[in-house]
Amino acid sequence: MATVASRLNLDRTNAKVLTVAGTNGKGSSVAFSEAILIKLGIAVGTYTSPHILNFNERIKINGNPVSDKEICEALEAIRDVLCDTSLTYFEIATIAALYIFKSHGLDVLILEVGLGGRLDAVNILDPDVSLITSIDIDHTEWLGADRESIGKEKAGILRAGRPAVIADPFPPKSIRESNPNAKFFRYNREWSALGGQGKNDLVEVSLQNPQGAEKRYRFFPPKGILATNAGASIQSLALLGFEPSQEQLSDISQEFLLVGRLQSFLLNGHEILIDVAHNPSAVATLARHIKANEVVGKNYAIFAALKDKDIVNMLTDICGMFAAWFIADLPEAARGADSNGIKRTISELGGTELTTWPNTKDAWDAVWKLMVPGDRLVIFGSFYTISGVLPLIQSIRDGAKGG
Repeated sequence: MATVASRLNLDRTNAKVLTVAGTNGKGSSVAFSEAILIKLGIAVGTYTSPHILNFNERIKINGNPVSDKEICEALEAIRDVLCDTSLTYFEIATIAALYIFKSHGLDVLILEVGLGGRLDAVNILDPDVSLITSIDIDHTEWLGADRESIGKEKAGILRAGRPAVIADPFPPKSIRESNPNAKFFRYNREWSALGGQGKNDLVEVSLQNPQGAEKRYRFFPPKGILATNAGASIQSLALLGFEPSQEQLSDISQEFLLVGRLQSFLLNGHEILIDVAHNPSAVATLARHIKANEVVGKNYAIFAALKDKDIVNMLTDICGMFAAWFIADLPEAARGADSNGIKRTISELGGTELTTWPNTKDAWDAVWKLMVPGDRLVIFGSFYTISGVLPLIQSIRDGAKGG
């Protein structure tokens, strides 16, 4: 990959680079950082994965997905210099993003690690600031079976002498040991973020700028991002030299919307809550949200996941929250877990009213007929799960507008 990037002069950039790794919270941290920079008038490019509906979502300029034309031009440029070099899907996508970013002359690049950190394609650029969000057990076949092993892989994005913002409240020792010469800014030590548990509970962030001066913010919690990750984003940007005003940050938090993360819709008197939560920590956050935001009716679930996920621990604590489960297969995903196997797991955990469906659309059609106003449908388990229902939600919303 480095050879191809060098041939296209993409292995270095004049833009400031923020690289984000971690198990959960990467996407929301990227999006919140992006929103702040846009509010400040800073030209920013973001590279994330995976996408929900269209590949273009992965590469954005100032919050807008790039066009098919730009992607095709980037792929053609890569093809012209590829020669005998073999690249993975993610390496090609990463080089395409860097090619597009270069053509726009951006001020800041925010790059989300796809998997791990040390060997990830985005690590080809040296970050000016690194951000590591929470560390949890996931992708064990590639990253290791415990938090110390996983932390070591995530720490691969750190650079000696450069700031490293750590958002995990109890970070594995391996992060610091992997690069002890990085300048660490640790949660609840060099910076903090408190509150934000309820919609009226203000978030309070305390951080340090590059000169070591302390700055404080208070704002209403933005939807779809934990207070810790919001604080980590603000701290990271401050270290890059970008500090919003209190008023700007308040505006951003009220306007912030992240597709697929604790995203709620009201359709015909029913609440539809979608979340791409696909590991135990993310599902635990979803469960806390459900408890903190009760509905007058019943909670129903549409669930589908990939077979290499820790489905038992994902569902142990959330299992009893739903009056009925609609468990779907994911025929579009080669790694999709069998719905009958998930049904057995939920049954063993004490779940009741379990049905299986060949896809998320059929599950949606079934539960939609059952729900009454005041009920809530929670859809979670995978990016694939959400991508299957978003068009259905949008169709109902468009119909309501048309009527």
